[in-house]
Amino acid sequence: MVPLLGISARAYLYCHRESWPDFYGAASGYALIKKALVWWTAQGGMGDTALEYAPDYEVLLYGVKSRERPLDGKRLGAVIAGIPPVPPGQRAHPTKSWR
Repeated sequence: MVPLLGISARAYLYCHRESWPDFYGAASGYALIKKALVWWTAQGGMGDTALEYAPDYEVLLYGVKSRERPLDGKRLGAVIAGIPPVPPGQRAHPTKSWR
């Protein structure tokens, strides 16, 4: 994917909450990973939430190819909230998360 990106492109890599350090290590060889962001989905996941916290977030690795450019809009922090997940029946791709 990285060879297809423009020189000032940004990349957002969605990772499972338990394996994001592995993704970080793998992606670092191809792009400059700037931050790990948290997308708060506000929806609990599957599992026994009576004994543990609900997995209501995803980790996003934010990186750049080589040359940075200013981010669009206002940045409020590393926690992204207010963007609901795309329901499975409305996804253009099985792993699509948001619009």
